[in-house]
Amino acid sequence: MNGPDKAFSRRQEKSLLRIAAQITRSAFDSPQRIGCPKSQTLKLLAQRSPSVGESPDLIDHIATCSPCFNEYSRYRTAHKRRVAIWFWLASFALLALCFLLVRARIWPTGQAPAFKNEIAGGAQPLGQVLDLRLSSIPRGDAPESQGAQLPRIPRGKLALSIYLPTGSEDGVYQIALVNASGRDMLTASGQATRQNYVEVLPASLDLGRFPAGRYELRIRRREERQWNSYLVVIE
Repeated sequence: MNGPDKAFSRRQEKSLLRIAAQITRSAFDSPQRIGCPKSQTLKLLAQRSPSVGESPDLIDHIATCSPCFNEYSRYRTAHKRRVAIWFWLASFALLALCFLLVRARIWPTGQAPAFKNEIAGGAQPLGQVLDLRLSSIPRGDAPESQGAQLPRIPRGKLALSIYLPTGSEDGVYQIALVNASGRDMLTASGQATRQNYVEVLPASLDLGRFPAGRYELRIRRREERQWNSYLVVIE
């Protein structure tokens, strides 16, 4: 067929090949299969194995022997199915690997971002210093008014280092946070020690549930009965 007007369309070509395959499956019966290649040869050919050369004689035989053609077609169909399965498995594995690499790049710890309440519940305490060194050691329960100089403490989980007023001593201290109505909101304790000439009292406090505002911070040594009180602002 010569000339562009006599060329097969792709659809016509597929239709012709399908008709030829249907004819080959039944038109060239060979019950005795005399001179037919071995099944292993047909399987390797269907798998496009390089160990089997596609010789013209072998191709011609398959095209003119219905049993060989049918057996070859089964092997070819099974091979294509396996290739498709392996392709999809490899694609899925590649996508999973890309996801893990992107995840590790965005979240170096390997953990997905937590919800807000999970962050609040599981975050590491924030290191914070509460400097009371310039405060005298008041006696009694009434805190001194410091006006605009009130110490400010952020809300949340705190690893608080309280710098006690000059003159404080080492020992176990008790801590209480009291609201405006005089109710104890929390209590804690810690061992104060002198560090670089400063008496430091560590305390772990969770202030995340408290409303912002003024509070009274009470501190005393465990051996003492009287509290030393300071006004603080939680914000």
